[in-house]
Amino acid sequence: MLNALALDLDGTVLNSHHQISAYLKKTVTEIAKKYPVFIVTGRHHAAARPYHQQLGLTTPIICCNGTYAYNYAKDEAFLANPINREHALMLYEHLISHALKTVVYTRDYMAFDNKNPPDYIQSLIAWAATNAQEYDIIRGLDDLRQEILNHAYIWKMVVEGDGVEAIMQDSDINQYFVCEQSWHNRFDISAIGNTKGSALVKLLAELDLSDKKVVAVGDNYNDISMFKVAEHSIAMANAAANVKAHSISVTEKSNDDDNSLADTLASLFLSGAK
Repeated sequence: MLNALALDLDGTVLNSHHQISAYLKKTVTEIAKKYPVFIVTGRHHAAARPYHQQLGLTTPIICCNGTYAYNYAKDEAFLANPINREHALMLYEHLISHALKTVVYTRDYMAFDNKNPPDYIQSLIAWAATNAQEYDIIRGLDDLRQEILNHAYIWKMVVEGDGVEAIMQDSDINQYFVCEQSWHNRFDISAIGNTKGSALVKLLAELDLSDKKVVAVGDNYNDISMFKVAEHSIAMANAAANVKAHSISVTEKSNDDDNSLADTLASLFLSGAK
């Protein structure tokens, strides 16, 4: 019996406008009344908070591709494997030597270099102004290196730029970090050992739910590790072919369809009832 649900956000629960359809929201809310539902995302917990609230969830969330779990009620991160200051500084120096644009995920917010902002940062700022205006979650700074020195650890870095894929193959990087592609010219970098799948296994054990048979849903390469530990895996129709190849089933339509994922989940958890 399938009795737990793990959901990616971007490209899965969220449509291209970063919204959750009313029907999907209702479906997930109904499932959460019967079974544990977990968000498992590449996002910072501050950037995932509005969706956790919209879905009415009380369970912890897995953030930054498995770097940590977060309990909103307690404002507490746990099961964390962050990048320490020394490694973060080493990584940053390496990235800027290649003129890559960088976003640093600190404990409570995301910081970028005002002099070399990533291409997507304006859309992220616009999203935050609408969805998380009460939280100071995105900061443009003049000295990102000093920002790293101000923290004992960071969650991850996001890097963007020409030739980034080749740079991510550097042995100096892969010795200490996991590099996962999130866009054609963008990678997420976290501490070695972090994956969505490993974090999900740890969180279930922490909550004494290791016996749960989990349905995992995602659309990107960072979701494959989650598929591998799930009882049943669902790739979105908008996922790359290699991601679909690692899943048991594929939704009929993409994340921009209001009903497709909701219908799939209802058939598994709610006997298909709308």
